[in-house]
Parts: sequence; structure tokens; C-alpha cells
Amino acid sequence: MSSEKERVQKRDFEIEETIGILETEMEGLIDEINELRKQRDTLIKVNAFLRDELKEVLDQLSF
Repeated sequence: MSSEKERVQKRDFEIEETIGILETEMEGLIDEINELRKQRDTLIKVNAFLRDELKEVLDQLSF
């Protein structure tokens, strides 16, 4: 009976340890996702700016 209890406690500890590791990894992934979103937003703004600049240059060339 005691060995069964120890086995269950050991398994519970391993599960808790795994959960902790997964939570840490998840937090890291969330941080990476947020950084990628910022980069995406920046690229969208740069793309819009460059598109406007190109349109302006093409308009000047067509006159």
C-alpha cells in the first residue's frame, strides 16, 4: 500500500514538473508570437509606405 502511494506521489510530482515546463515553454512561445505580431505590423506599415512612394514615382513618370 505504501509503495502504491509513493508511486502515485512520484507520478503526481512528475506531472506537476511537466506542467511547469510546458507553462514556461508556452510563455516563451507567447512572447515570440507577440514579437512576430509587432514585426508583422511594422512590415505592413513599411509596405504601405513603399507602395505610396512607388505610386508617387510612377505618377511623376507618367507626366
